[in-house]
Amino acid sequence: MKLNNELYILDGGLSNAIKRLGGNINDELWTAQLIDKNSDLIVKAHLNYLNAGADIIITSSYQASIDGFTSKGYTLNEAEELIIKTTNLALKAKKEYQKGSSKEVYIAGSIGPYAAYLADGSEYTGQYSVDKSILYEFHQKRIKLLDKTPIDLFAVETIPSLEEVEVLNEILHDTIHKAWVSVVCKNGKELSDGTSIKEVAQLISSNTNILGIGINCTHPKYIKSLISEILNSDYNNNIVIYPNAGMVYDADTKNWIGTSKPEEFIHLAKKWKKLGVKIIGGCCEIGEDHIKKLNDELRN
Repeated sequence: MKLNNELYILDGGLSNAIKRLGGNINDELWTAQLIDKNSDLIVKAHLNYLNAGADIIITSSYQASIDGFTSKGYTLNEAEELIIKTTNLALKAKKEYQKGSSKEVYIAGSIGPYAAYLADGSEYTGQYSVDKSILYEFHQKRIKLLDKTPIDLFAVETIPSLEEVEVLNEILHDTIHKAWVSVVCKNGKELSDGTSIKEVAQLISSNTNILGIGINCTHPKYIKSLISEILNSDYNNNIVIYPNAGMVYDADTKNWIGTSKPEEFIHLAKKWKKLGVKIIGGCCEIGEDHIKKLNDELRN
């Protein structure tokens, strides 16, 4: 996928879209459990975002890992097939949508952090102590599988630490598909582990397989400052923004606590667009209403 000068609208959070459809995600595998047990809900969630105006939908592979599936009793072969299936589900939604629309839409293969496998909310702290070799093996297995599927690019997302960015940067040098690498931040300057966003931008800037730096699952109030930090780092590639709704995550109940108004989100998104952001969408608790407003008000 090559990005041109237009704005691309990304989808919103998959988990909240599935919950709105009646799905239950209170499981260690989170949305990934539905790939096997109720995949039609995933297709419907993708399709709802496309109908709301999204140009890019992200696959349901965020929480879908070899380790995660095998720990729940699936065989290695079954785990691999389920990860590949996430692309097929997105393709099914795309084909259904294009029965009534000639608009081109794209599929981003989700690569979530190691913390998503841990399912303990540690992507919001960056505090999980594992060797780089373990991180490398964990990510490489899934990336190799999805790289062989007909995705358009990778959405490497919610990465909380410099160490994990370094590992992913190394793997992404050799992939068929290009990627954006999106980090989760705790304030207007730093990742969850305290690393400067500038350091991340400088690290990935020389990797021609990485087409953009992203910020996701971060409070919207920090985004403008983070964009400024990136721009001040002399980073000259694309910026991808898809924050959460500014709510607080409860790792015990696996729910977000708080409220969010689409109007407030759009007000901020217009500022991000003026700063040159190329792709804008949402993460946890950003739903179809938010994406529809983005599509209606940011295209001008």
